[in-house]
Amino acid sequence: MDKRIFSSFLSGFILASIFFSLISLINFEALPEKRLPSAVIMGVRKCGTRALLQFLSLHRDIEIAKEEVHFFNRKWSNGLDWYLSQMPTVKRHQISVEKTPGYFISFQAPSRIYAVNSAAKLLLIVREPVARAISDYTQIFNNRLARNKSKLAEFDNLAIKNGRVMGNYKPISTSIYHLHIRKWLDIFNPNSIHIIDGDNLIRNPLEELRKVEKFLQLDPFINNSMIYYNSTRKFYCMKKDSKNICLGSTKGRSHRPVTNQTIETLKKFYYPHNKEFFKIVNRTFSWN
Repeated sequence: MDKRIFSSFLSGFILASIFFSLISLINFEALPEKRLPSAVIMGVRKCGTRALLQFLSLHRDIEIAKEEVHFFNRKWSNGLDWYLSQMPTVKRHQISVEKTPGYFISFQAPSRIYAVNSAAKLLLIVREPVARAISDYTQIFNNRLARNKSKLAEFDNLAIKNGRVMGNYKPISTSIYHLHIRKWLDIFNPNSIHIIDGDNLIRNPLEELRKVEKFLQLDPFINNSMIYYNSTRKFYCMKKDSKNICLGSTKGRSHRPVTNQTIETLKKFYYPHNKEFFKIVNRTFSWN
């Protein structure tokens, strides 16, 4: 064989050997990839879902979807590939979490989530129902103003008419938790759903986050050094990558004015509904 040809062949062989040796060292299974979320924050709107998601992002083994995806309630026709494209890339040991509060009151979401991922863990955050309803209304009111739409009637007039609570008014009906949780429990095992006390998340976020870490079978990682109380904003904020991070200006904003009579009427209205919810989830909250 010609020496030049042999030399060229030998060089090519050596380079190929080095290439395949390097390839063999790469653990392709460990490369980041987009996967279905292991956990879904499915509600409830205006109970602290955004705060919960951001707090969970402090965990080294959690990556979060940056926006509400609405796949299982509004964008099902976009297909599973589209849904995956909305997820963050995660390493093999990590999990992804998405948040769409609208899932909780959706009729289709429970069965669709189960069909896509029957092993999904569901996170549900709830708070005192009257405060949640007023907060819900306040957001709708402010959103209309921001879009230069006609001014919304005051909450007192929308929530109660002729002395009767308007149970079909969305801010009111969303707070009737037992009506919505039933359809989830018809499909998912109760052990697949973890309920977070939204009122306690405001007062003691680390206590609630510890419970979530345990539910998700993650090592306890989030600690006091990552969370601090902002006396100006009057709620807890985060420290991440040497930066102080607080939620947007709408977090903790003042509610629209509501009369004491309306509040008391709604408390009486929700009382039996709360009792039914406590019975279903086998847990009580301090609302009553």
